[in-house]
Amino acid sequence: MSTDDIDPASLARPAAPEDHLAPRADDNRAVRALRAIGRHELAWCLHANRQLQRVWLRRLMTVTSRLGDGWVWGILIVGLWARGDRTIAVRMVFAGATSTLAYMLVKTILGRRRPCELGDDFHLPIAPLDRWSFPSGHTMHAVSLSAIATAYYPGLAGGLVPFAGMIMISRVLLGLHYPSDVLAGAVSGYLIAMLAVGLPL
Repeated sequence: MSTDDIDPASLARPAAPEDHLAPRADDNRAVRALRAIGRHELAWCLHANRQLQRVWLRRLMTVTSRLGDGWVWGILIVGLWARGDRTIAVRMVFAGATSTLAYMLVKTILGRRRPCELGDDFHLPIAPLDRWSFPSGHTMHAVSLSAIATAYYPGLAGGLVPFAGMIMISRVLLGLHYPSDVLAGAVSGYLIAMLAVGLPL
């Protein structure tokens, strides 16, 4: 695994991919399903990650993912609050907090390792914010907060929808998530957005 700005020793990895992806007797159905899906996704993830040999793409994906850490959403929420749209801001804060609690709980229960931890050939420009992979928290936040903002301000869709999509793509190309992590995060994020929009505020 090659890196630009992190110490490879700081990332704990199992001895070999098959150690994690092989089925185990104590797996529950959800974990067993994730292992089976992961065996099919891992090669595709590595192929996608190799596209980061293009310097411009690596920089674009790195910047996009870092912005998805929360900077853009925080600025958007503060901006809405400042202009008097406090109900919308509260809905977004609720969605952000709910997404965080939901993905932390699911990640802890399922314990799915990230693709970049399962092979030595991944290029990892940035370190993950936490250990586990399923679902993608970045995607949950991007979809839920974009959906709420564009529900009230459709004109923002031209910027927020492509940005959310870029975050989803970046998480896979950077080797931090499987496509199934991102898909689960997108569906969960949208459902959380609908819940937030329906709050009687």
